[in-house]
Amino acid sequence: MAVQDKIDVTYELDLNVSSSSNVLNTVKYNRPDVPLYIREEKISDYPSYNTMPHWHADFELIRIISGEMSCRVNTKVIHLHEDDCIFINSQQLHFEYSISKKECKYERILVHPRIFTDIETLQADYVEPFYNDFAQSYFYYPATGKQTAAIRPMIDKIVSLENSKPKAYELSIIGFLNIIFSSIYSKLPEEAISLNFIKPITKKNADLEIQRNMVSFIQANYDKKITLNDIAASGNVSRSKCCTIFQAYLHQSPNDFLNSYRLNMSYNLLKGTTESITTIASSCGFNHLSYFSKAFYQKFKCTPRELRKENAEKA
Repeated sequence: MAVQDKIDVTYELDLNVSSSSNVLNTVKYNRPDVPLYIREEKISDYPSYNTMPHWHADFELIRIISGEMSCRVNTKVIHLHEDDCIFINSQQLHFEYSISKKECKYERILVHPRIFTDIETLQADYVEPFYNDFAQSYFYYPATGKQTAAIRPMIDKIVSLENSKPKAYELSIIGFLNIIFSSIYSKLPEEAISLNFIKPITKKNADLEIQRNMVSFIQANYDKKITLNDIAASGNVSRSKCCTIFQAYLHQSPNDFLNSYRLNMSYNLLKGTTESITTIASSCGFNHLSYFSKAFYQKFKCTPRELRKENAEKA
């Protein structure tokens, strides 16, 4: 797939969200008191075979079990195949997708940095270097790589432990994560490690921060009338700069992203509530039911009514 291919970015990491929830920066951990998200997923779990662009404080690991998909991290696209792995650094804007709409099964692990150590000196030495300007936004582990062969079975074991939950399984999971994290730390450039002792955390890429602010604005206000001027103002940039940033990070226009997000939220509500289609359309920012139904069909290849009927038959 060429980088310029149109990407339909359309869904949240968490499938069970309400229309008012703020999920772009939060993670539903397996246990609320233990900051770990460990699950097997399929790209088809997400409508249009896309996760929604998101970011979080957690480090992320993905291991492809079968099939293939693409992962966009900030402005970079990484094509992932069976047995590939990828580590995504904290606070990076990213999403996964399959333009071909073919199945991809994978394991996803999110781990908050605080899981590794509460010792200040170790935190400074081994965690904070991931946050400065020299640290990579991701590390790609191809299937045939030596390091991949070392970390892949540990990822599998972590998921297996989470599924079977033997006695003290969390301690074993954290042990495996520490070994993996140590291996990833060894890939950091010397500049990231040495700079840490002078200036531990430098400011994030300005355009990435602006993109996050604009996406957050849309998420918080998608149910209202929003113009391109409003989106640009939320990032404190001009209209043209706003469009340039959206194109660079999400490969679509601000208005396309807004419309996609509204349709995504309507999809959630149609499946998860009994509210009328008219009410849902209005609550997601669509003032005309005919336009909503047409846009919904173009995106999901079914009408809102057909989706609700299909969902009722499965229940």
